[in-house]
Amino acid sequence: MTRAAFDTFLQGKAGPPPLIAFCEKLAGRVNQSGYEALVADPQLWCNNVARTARLLGVDAASIGFSHADCSAGDVGGGVERNALEAFDRLKQFEDSWLGCIAVIAGPAAVAASLSGRVDEESLAGARQLSADRVEAFCSRRPSLLLLRENTILASAGISTALRKVYSTLRNMANYYNVPIALYLSGYSGGLLSEVAKLRTGIVFLGPDQEGQMPGLSTITALSHEVGSLSIALPFNEPTKAFAMAQRYLEVCAGRSIAFHSMGDIPEDADLEVVRNFVGEFCRHLGELPA
Repeated sequence: MTRAAFDTFLQGKAGPPPLIAFCEKLAGRVNQSGYEALVADPQLWCNNVARTARLLGVDAASIGFSHADCSAGDVGGGVERNALEAFDRLKQFEDSWLGCIAVIAGPAAVAASLSGRVDEESLAGARQLSADRVEAFCSRRPSLLLLRENTILASAGISTALRKVYSTLRNMANYYNVPIALYLSGYSGGLLSEVAKLRTGIVFLGPDQEGQMPGLSTITALSHEVGSLSIALPFNEPTKAFAMAQRYLEVCAGRSIAFHSMGDIPEDADLEVVRNFVGEFCRHLGELPA
């Protein structure tokens, strides 16, 4: 596959669903260095994410997915500086064939990391930190900027203050003509009914509050509320993943749909199993519901 399917997805058009891998931890194993050594060296980070994406045969890959979750308040730290440089390299050398996704912590995650809560005061502090990150990455023109929120958003909910912060970040991304998306995990059905209010246009659904793939009713409702929807699949469980992909596409016929790995593919994943899933998925695209 090529990035053409990913570009169609970003445009909100129906088409063959692209596969997106969060594979930085797996890239550490491919390089035989481990994740920590990988993110300490921007060139190593970029080269091995690209190498792993090529090995798997996916349409898009990311820089920053794991770091966004574990250090939301670490603006300007060493790993973040390395992420910017690694992304620069990924965009420069791989953009013609691979969708290049930059991932940063969402503002609710940043607010919680700074003060332990998500309210109007903490979001005011998170706004500038998030804006600095958005500007830093958007100036490098990613294919997509993904804001990663965690379970804190599920408990805090979507307030007017949070909507205002997202509006600010969305406007900044629009200035650079970069699409912006929300990544959400640990959610409940009640939260998802509010997600469209953040108006990112593109939503990535990770595992739900039980650590499971999203339910069919959840997907059906949300696919009609947002422009494009990417759904988590367990790439290391091919039979289950392919069966669920078929069911998701059946209930989302005519919508703009993508599939991404169920979180960061772990270092100890069976590489051949993941590769075989991607290969089989691509070979059987014609059998999937349109």
